[in-house]
Amino acid sequence: MGTRRRRSERPFSSLLGHRIESGAMLRLAFGRPWRQTERLLRSIVHILGMELPIPDDTTLARRSARLSLAAALVKPIGPMTEVIDSSGLEMVGAGEWHLEKHGGKPRRSWRKLHIAIDPDSDDLLAEELTTTEDGDACQVGPLGRPDSRPGQCDAGGRRV
Repeated sequence: MGTRRRRSERPFSSLLGHRIESGAMLRLAFGRPWRQTERLLRSIVHILGMELPIPDDTTLARRSARLSLAAALVKPIGPMTEVIDSSGLEMVGAGEWHLEKHGGKPRRSWRKLHIAIDPDSDDLLAEELTTTEDGDACQVGPLGRPDSRPGQCDAGGRRV
């Protein structure tokens, strides 16, 4: 009987390492699961017209854990500070220029974009588009992170 290596004992080639690192960066950038990240890598290689083997989603997940990028995938542990704010957005229609040029009363429509940001890392944690009637304080629940313990939350200059 010949000596057969286990799958995890195969040598980690440099080229395969670059593909795994690229997959981990794409997963971080787009926030998609490993299976979709694998498919995206395969599509990119196909579009470039290259014949490169792409590791499957399990290999990507397992081997990317050894990379320094894997630390960015870990969710924060413990209390976290969130800053919640909103901004008004005017909805402009296709005929808006016509009313401005020829006169008339424009029908204005507004929405509010509520965002939650981690002030330590400047990461966008959540966003919600609502009507103008909703204030910042009523969005604390929907924008809050259910996977972390509540810490400090600033909403529109008020601590909640």
